[in-house]
Amino acid sequence: MISSRAQGQPGEDLEARLEITLEQAREGATVSIEVERMARCEHCDGDRAEPGSDGKQTCPTCGGAGQVRAQAQSLFGTVMTTRVCPRCQGAGQVVTTPCSACSGRGRSLRTDTVEVALPKGIDGGYRLRVPRQGNAGVDGGMDGDLYVYLELAPHEHFVRDGDDLRHLLEIGPAQAALGSSFEVPTLDGPEVIELPPGTQPGDEVRLRGKGMPRLRRSGVGDQIVTVQVAIPDKLSKKARELLTAYAEEVGEEIHEKHTLLGRLKDALGGRARRRRDRRGERAADADATEDETAKA
Repeated sequence: MISSRAQGQPGEDLEARLEITLEQAREGATVSIEVERMARCEHCDGDRAEPGSDGKQTCPTCGGAGQVRAQAQSLFGTVMTTRVCPRCQGAGQVVTTPCSACSGRGRSLRTDTVEVALPKGIDGGYRLRVPRQGNAGVDGGMDGDLYVYLELAPHEHFVRDGDDLRHLLEIGPAQAALGSSFEVPTLDGPEVIELPPGTQPGDEVRLRGKGMPRLRRSGVGDQIVTVQVAIPDKLSKKARELLTAYAEEVGEEIHEKHTLLGRLKDALGGRARRRRDRRGERAADADATEDETAKA
């Protein structure tokens, strides 16, 4: 005979989505999530029958076996098949006095707090399995599992690139040309970096070991600081004069709009004069040809 405890109905698996921060992923934090699930009835403890009553009896269909056998004829003779009892669903017992709290279902809908342990270095897009945190089983059946799909929340300072973290540092043209020191954020706190004179847009500074732990491996990624040179769109009169003086000093031509228009007009005027001169030359050649023909 198969016991009712072994033949209990297992609980269903559940799915949930959880947004985590970069800091939580880095440290391998334990994060709480609210899950709505079918929990075991606290009144009958999942037994489905009213406590203190003779609320269950042996299933008359299967005799408590939880299974029924059927006989069928085939080309090869008589075939015996076994299937789950349709009346007790494999429990071996039927409820005669249902639980007053869950109406004999053995479980009820409830919102529970589930703790999810994050592996260090986990990233968005992963799925974690939390055993026995799905829907509760019935009649001693095993509880289902909870599958948590992770989403990584956007960060104020960093963009994750595998095990590395990327940070964009915006500086001015003078700072790029002359070089300077800058304080940049890291997950361990602010850190000072030095940019040499002549730093170019797109140059990178790598901070070793300031990235993310490698998932289920040893080692830590880096933080990569990428330089972006911001060009001002408005200049004071003095700043403009200083930049103009710098351009003259290094031989960098600055073409104002009216200067370019003037050069364009001069170029167009020169072309027109050359075309007129060529037409005059052709006309003079034609006159000379006519005079020679007349003398002949």
